[in-house]
Amino acid sequence: MRQDFDACLGNYTSTGRQTNIQAISGALGIVDRLHGVSFDWKPDGKHDIGFIAEDVAEVLPEAVAYDENGKDAKAVDCSRLVALLIEAVKEQQAQIKSHEHFLKEQKGQVARLRAEIERLKASIRAATVR
Repeated sequence: MRQDFDACLGNYTSTGRQTNIQAISGALGIVDRLHGVSFDWKPDGKHDIGFIAEDVAEVLPEAVAYDENGKDAKAVDCSRLVALLIEAVKEQQAQIKSHEHFLKEQKGQVARLRAEIERLKASIRAATVR
């Protein structure tokens, strides 16, 4: 069953329709467990990319549409991945900022150590000249 892009436009996100609203935490870890694949559709052999619904269901069941029995995964609602991806990008940006801060500190420490080495070299030269 091939999904059209229009299928991604049906999520309602108004707070008037929601309860128990919580921030998505650990998004980067969830994204890391998802695996995009390329594949050919059985009915027409057309090549495509996407996800395997059963695999996504193990990681993020909220993003999967199920058969009438409520157990068998049949499709991934990719529009539900957008919120997850946005939160994962935010987590990654926080990591990048932290690494940039650490790198800046390390560069400062290297500069101080180089200056100390040069000072020690000068002291050694001065002591050997005497």
